[in-house]
Amino acid sequence: AHCHDLGAGGIRIGTSNRPQPIERIAHHNTIDNCFIHNGGHLHPGAVGIFVAIARNTTITHNEVSDLRYTGISLGWNWGISRNGTRENLVAYNHVHDVMRVLDDGGGIYSLGLTPGSIIRGNHVHDVARERTVGHGIYLDGGSSGVLCESNLCHDCGAGGIRQQHGTACLTVLNNISAFNGFGLGIDSERTNIFQYNIVYMDEGDTPFRDIPEWKSYNKIIDYNVYWHTS
Repeated sequence: AHCHDLGAGGIRIGTSNRPQPIERIAHHNTIDNCFIHNGGHLHPGAVGIFVAIARNTTITHNEVSDLRYTGISLGWNWGISRNGTRENLVAYNHVHDVMRVLDDGGGIYSLGLTPGSIIRGNHVHDVARERTVGHGIYLDGGSSGVLCESNLCHDCGAGGIRQQHGTACLTVLNNISAFNGFGLGIDSERTNIFQYNIVYMDEGDTPFRDIPEWKSYNKIIDYNVYWHTS
């Protein structure tokens, strides 16, 4: 599919209503090889590909760009209560030039409990680069049970990968974060893993988001490479 010149977003799966009977939750849908761009003209908060409460969704090989807010969004639930969202795959997508107007989002965004979900092999860049907001991959409140691996995030205004308060059991492996405001934001108070990643920095970039409380959180950070051009 080619979706462009959009008043809102491109593709939406599932609803934000909760709770729902398990048999009514959207499941086993595939979004593959789509080009979605030039959107949000009437509703700037719209997302290129938006998956709300859904399970076993596959989002692969798409290009999403030129949006005022987030490129790909997964899950819709503030907190870690179960709502049926689980085992979704976001892989091998190219997301760029998003978050051009609004804040608090990213190239790929996750919200709420979504066990068994995977964000893998995506190329995310130029996310609000000139506005010092917007993350490459943003695992927001309640995101739990997600594997985030082998992604490339560069030239993002805020961070390469951000883990927000309330997240838990996140595994971040083998990613490259380059030329972002920070490599990892780990605001989460529950156990997460950040290993075998490369953080490449320039000018004022930092390896971690500069907040004091992250140092006391349960986490495993090891076997990473940090390099600054200076």
